Amino acid sequence: MDNEAGMGNNAEYLELARQLVAQLEAGDEEAANATVDGLTRMRESEMFQQIGRLTRDLHDSLNSFQLDTRISTLAEEEIPDARDRLRYVVSMTDQAATRTLNAVEESIPLCDELQNNVSEIDREWQRFLRRELSAEEFRALSRAIRSHLASSGDELVKLKSNLNEILMAQDYQDLTGQIIHRVISLVEEVEGNLVELIRISGSSESSSGSQGARQASDEEQQRSGIEAQGPQVPGVDADEAVSGQDEVDELLSSLGF
Repeated sequence: MDNEAGMGNNAEYLELARQLVAQLEAGDEEAANATVDGLTRMRESEMFQQIGRLTRDLHDSLNSFQLDTRISTLAEEEIPDARDRLRYVVSMTDQAATRTLNAVEESIPLCDELQNNVSEIDREWQRFLRRELSAEEFRALSRAIRSHLASSGDELVKLKSNLNEILMAQDYQDLTGQIIHRVISLVEEVEGNLVELIRISGSSESSSGSQGARQASDEEQQRSGIEAQGPQVPGVDADEAVSGQDEVDELLSSLGF
C-alpha cells in the first residue's frame, strides 16, 4: 500500500515538474511560482507523515521500556523470590507430613493394645454373665480389668498428645496458602506481560511488513538505536508515564498515526 502511495506521489511530482517546465518556457512566472508552492507543500506533507511515523515508533518504544523494566524485575527478583517461597512451602509441607506420620505411627500400636485388652476383657465378661467362670478365673478377670483401667489412662493421654501433634502440624496451611496465592499472582502477571510482549511484537512485525524494503530498513535502524538504550530510563517516574499515555495515543491517533 505504501509502495502504491509512493508511485502516486512520483507521478504527481512528474506531472508538476512538466507543468513547471512548460510554464517557465511560456514565461508564466505566476503559474510557475504556484507550481513550485505545490511541490513544496507536497514535500512538507511527506515530511510531516514521516515525522509522525517516527513519533509513533518513539512513543511505542518508550512505552515498551516500562514493560521491559517490569519484566526485568520479575526475572531478576520476584521469580527467584517465588522459587525460594515454593521451596519453603515444600519444606514446611514435608515437616508437617513427617510430624503427622510419626504421630500416627505412635498411635496405631496404642489403639491396637487398647482394642486387644478390651476384646479380651469383654470375652471373659460374657463368660462371667453366663456363670461360666470359676472363682480363680473371676479373680483373674478382676485383675485384668484393674490393669486395663490403670494402663488405658496413660495410653489415652498419649493418644490425645499425638492427636494434638497432628492438629498442630496442620498450621502450616495458613502460611503456605498465602505464599501459594502470591506465587499464583506472580505467574498471572508474568503471563500477562508475555501476552503483551507478543502483542507488541506482532504489531511491530505487521507494521514493518507493510512498508517498502528501504523504508523498513531505515526505521529498523532507528528503532534499534532506541532499543539499544536498554530498559533503564533514569529519572522517569512510572506513574507519570502511565498517566500521560492516553493523551499521547489520542494525539497521534488524531493525526492519523
